[in-house]
Amino acid sequence: MKVAIKRSKEELTNEEKKNEEYKLDKNIKEKIIYILQNNFLFILGIIMLVYKCILLNCMIGLEIKSEMVWYAIIFSLLIMSPVINHKDKFGYIYLNVIYTLVTLIICADYLYYTYSTNFLSFYQLVNLQYSKEITSGLTSIINIKDICIFFIDNVVIIILSIFAYKKLRKTSYNNKIFKTILIVMIIILNIYVVKNKINDIYASKGYNKSLIVQDASIYYYHYEDAKDYILSQIKKEEIDKERLEEIYTNLIESKEENTEYTGIAKDSNVIILQLESLNEYVINKKINGKEIMPNLNKFFNENIYCTDMYNQGLGTTADSEFEMENSLYPLENGYVFQKYYDNKWFDIFTELRKNGYYTSFMHPNTSTFWNREEVYKKGYNIDEYNDINSFQNIERAGEFYSDEGFFKEAVYLMNSYENKFCTTLVSVTTHIPFYLDGVSNLDEKLTITEEDLSTFENETFRNYLISCNFVDYAFGEFLEELQNAGLMENSILVVYGDHGAGIEANTDLEKLYSENNLEYTQIEDKIKDVHIPFGIKVPNIKDNINIQRSVSKIDIKPTILDLLGIKDNFSLGKSIFTNKDYSFIKGLGFITSENYCINEKIYNRQTLEEIEETQKLLKLQKQMEDEIYLSDTIIKNDLLDKIKN
Repeated sequence: MKVAIKRSKEELTNEEKKNEEYKLDKNIKEKIIYILQNNFLFILGIIMLVYKCILLNCMIGLEIKSEMVWYAIIFSLLIMSPVINHKDKFGYIYLNVIYTLVTLIICADYLYYTYSTNFLSFYQLVNLQYSKEITSGLTSIINIKDICIFFIDNVVIIILSIFAYKKLRKTSYNNKIFKTILIVMIIILNIYVVKNKINDIYASKGYNKSLIVQDASIYYYHYEDAKDYILSQIKKEEIDKERLEEIYTNLIESKEENTEYTGIAKDSNVIILQLESLNEYVINKKINGKEIMPNLNKFFNENIYCTDMYNQGLGTTADSEFEMENSLYPLENGYVFQKYYDNKWFDIFTELRKNGYYTSFMHPNTSTFWNREEVYKKGYNIDEYNDINSFQNIERAGEFYSDEGFFKEAVYLMNSYENKFCTTLVSVTTHIPFYLDGVSNLDEKLTITEEDLSTFENETFRNYLISCNFVDYAFGEFLEELQNAGLMENSILVVYGDHGAGIEANTDLEKLYSENNLEYTQIEDKIKDVHIPFGIKVPNIKDNINIQRSVSKIDIKPTILDLLGIKDNFSLGKSIFTNKDYSFIKGLGFITSENYCINEKIYNRQTLEEIEETQKLLKLQKQMEDEIYLSDTIIKNDLLDKIKN
């Protein structure tokens, strides 16, 4: 009888050891293969979600940073955690539904960024009532090729899902303990990243969404945006009183009391004309030897013209009005007009009404758009509010109304005012999609023709230039009407664009610049929709003044008050007649006459070469962050009256 004797590892031969190791390696490899097969959907989802995040950054021209990729991976782990160890029908449905939703959101982000150089936000939910108007703008710039790029990988996901379902559904590996531990670890990792990394990025770079997306990924941007919005609805954010007082003290100390033009236009009327979607790049430009804007060119070149004025954000018409009227920075697109309209404001109308002015507002659109009736009647308490119901006899111009008729009727209303007055006119004709159907005798009013524009490829861009040319004609008629009514001599006339047209037509813009012996650069492309024209005619200033320093739309209110010799109770801007030479732009950076600081990269304006930051630029960066924090805090907590006292 033979007795089996179990030998120790030391007694095994080399051959037997190799066999044991082979069996062990094979067993490990089989388990790994089983795990990978069982988690094919989990791994595939992570890879594709990270790819989608990188694709968005590439499409809109943001830098691909390694930390952003890691954050995208970490967030994707969380999103895909429900399908760990799932190869059943639930897993395939979950993957395809989630990935389709992500694609829709990111594609919407891309379209909105193309339209406004901004990302979607929960704060824009209040703007859903304007979906028709917003959609009319988007349809003019949608590129089907780009849409296909965002959705082509969804087809890949479906094909791989079907293939994997057929091949892998019979594999079996369902370790619930492993799955539970892994999900808990993923949740802890995400909590750690949000608390120690993402919150800091969102807090320090909240003035620029592009930087948040570039540094933290589009996924964490939307997470933080949703969290911020929900908290804002539940409670007011905590106020850093010490920081607020320090910023306000520095602001007061840096204010310059008087300029050489203080009070030069005392008791003059104030006429403020905001022109829809007017880019600086159409001013002093010619096509086929013909000026696009001959009347505006003449007005700017014969009066006071700021060649380097910028919006304070990548926002809407409502934001533009808010910046000019209050000398504060806007919140999310149109959000101030929607939620904070009844705050206590030191707006231009209130300040002038205290000094005996009759105040009015005119805009040929419905009163509910951007909540204007509530803003101007209850927020600013103006004396007279005029919407489309006040202008019954003006022609249509495409989907909107003709500025020609609007300007004529506006002069009639102004001429009826018995006292000195301040009125704001907000035009509408050059609104996307830039159609002019309904304008009578249009060809006789244009100085450029379709033939002049034949070299431009983009139809929307051609329509925009024609629309601008017509509005310039209307502006010329407006000046003549003011002159005939006797209003020009004793009125400050302020003219500026509300924001850019938002047209992506780089090839055509390069042609336009080239025809005018200029170069259309990448930086010019980044700033084109915040670089707006600004000019002002002032009684008792007969000479042309060309201001080339960088100034802002928030400087308009203090400039008007300076010219009238009226005390400015609160403005973040300064009179353009001071030595101010910077413009802070939410969502972009800041600009001086010497440098561009765009998305944290600094360029010399002459050479366009990237340069190192200096103490002067670092100081401006700090000032920008402080001013935006001060402005946002004042608006969200209705502190303007309190901070003054």
